[in-house]
Amino acid sequence: MNFYGHAVIAATRRDSEFVLGAMLPDFISILGARPPRLEMGSLASGVAFHHRTDAVFHDSTVFRALQERATHHLSARGVRRGPTRAVAHVGVELLIDAALAGPPTTLESSRAADAWYLAALELGSEPLSGVSWQRQPSDETQRLMGLCQRLRDAGVDRFRVDAAQAMSDLTRILARRPRLALSDEETGAVREWAAEAFVVVKAQLPALLAELKNRLDEHVA
Repeated sequence: MNFYGHAVIAATRRDSEFVLGAMLPDFISILGARPPRLEMGSLASGVAFHHRTDAVFHDSTVFRALQERATHHLSARGVRRGPTRAVAHVGVELLIDAALAGPPTTLESSRAADAWYLAALELGSEPLSGVSWQRQPSDETQRLMGLCQRLRDAGVDRFRVDAAQAMSDLTRILARRPRLALSDEETGAVREWAAEAFVVVKAQLPALLAELKNRLDEHVA
């Protein structure tokens, strides 16, 4: 699950610091930084929630079924094993992001979740207390603030894309890895898969969110 999806799931807590924490591990990865040390509080709780959510999400019945469906489709159309595995994981997550940014979900209305997402980014656009970076504290703080500012300025519309645009984004992501870069023929197969898969993703989204909520609630209980 990508950072926007983590924000949507965490938004039910109605705490912008918690939502920021739920996105922070992804932001650290994007920046290529080392994870900071965090004081106990909502930010640290959000980070822990991120990791629990990832574990539940990747083991969820819906996500595994979507991955399996993608793998079968792409393999049957001659896409190499490496790109197939990448598309079946990252591609499905990008389609889920696009579906989450669409109509209201059963977990939280998209408008309310988006408000918490933007509030968390606004919070991250300022220096955070209780955060100790392991190297170059001033530089890492500025980089995180800059990322949050850019994402806040871009808004949620950046996620409101169709399957074709989502796959264009995926193609650019995979192009950075020579072994995963898609050929023209593979790109066509991926776009064909995405057009069909997006319909399934949107139909399965309520079931996915319900499964995540139930399993995360069990963990809290």
